[in-house]
Amino acid sequence: MVRLEERPDDFARVRGQIAMGRSEMPFIHFESTSDAHWSQKFLKLWRNHPIWFEKINLSKNKFNSVRPVYTKQKTKAIAAHNSAISDGLNVSTLVDMDHDVKDADIREAGDAMFSTFPACTLPTLQFLDDDGYRLNEEELLRVVKDIGQLDAATAQDAINHALKATKERLYRANNYCLKRFTKLGINNPLNDHELAAAILSASGKPTGDQERFKVEKMIRANSLQDRNLRAKELFGEMLSALFNDSTSDVRP
Repeated sequence: MVRLEERPDDFARVRGQIAMGRSEMPFIHFESTSDAHWSQKFLKLWRNHPIWFEKINLSKNKFNSVRPVYTKQKTKAIAAHNSAISDGLNVSTLVDMDHDVKDADIREAGDAMFSTFPACTLPTLQFLDDDGYRLNEEELLRVVKDIGQLDAATAQDAINHALKATKERLYRANNYCLKRFTKLGINNPLNDHELAAAILSASGKPTGDQERFKVEKMIRANSLQDRNLRAKELFGEMLSALFNDSTSDVRP
């Protein structure tokens, strides 16, 4: 078991180091270690990108002061967010919009709480079209072919399996979420865990946790490119919430 002191970005640990009273340090807060660590890479990669930096309208000092942290499990992350806000901390939180959360949980947490909707998870945000709810099928096929070293037909089979498995996952765990997706015309929700498993299966490789985690890391690494600008848009909104700035458009 990993001890708390060995998890430097654990929000509970960080809060324990903060003196009683209001802290001016701004936090972006996630429901998993992988999302928090991805955000560190994302911000480092794009912080000097001239177009994005101009659009988010923050000074470099403010931008560089933001610290990514995490609280494992979505419901605990939401509770930690609410507690931190009550204690006067400056925090903006992102949770996945998949099987175990409802809109009300997010709305009740206030303006500094965000979800990955209309994507199921942060890594699958890269597969949405530029401005809407639909999947960019061409981009998804390209990434699956590349990661799995698959031909087009086999890659498409893997995608179809992942989409089917994602719907089954949503239906089993929280049919509310699946109904909301369908109502809004999101007919192909996609979870990165199911996508990784489908790629492994189509490649004829073992589908154990270790193997799936490696493929998930590859999916995450590809999402750093942010070809559709959806991550920059979302993170711009999160940073705005921290500093009460207006960034209605982070696109070039």
